[in-house]
Amino acid sequence: MSIDTSDAERTRRKNAVDYARAFLALERLFLSPAEEQRAKDFISGEFTLAELIGHDD
Repeated sequence: MSIDTSDAERTRRKNAVDYARAFLALERLFLSPAEEQRAKDFISGEFTLAELIGHDD
């Protein structure tokens, strides 16, 4: 499967990750360094959202 890595898609992914970080911070939860790296890899198009969250449907 080809993953869209256009500027618009990277921006959409970054916004989604930023939202998730903010949501977690409200609960005083934070991404681990490994999770931060996975988030960066997701933003750059290394894998899909389903792969990021561990669903291979």
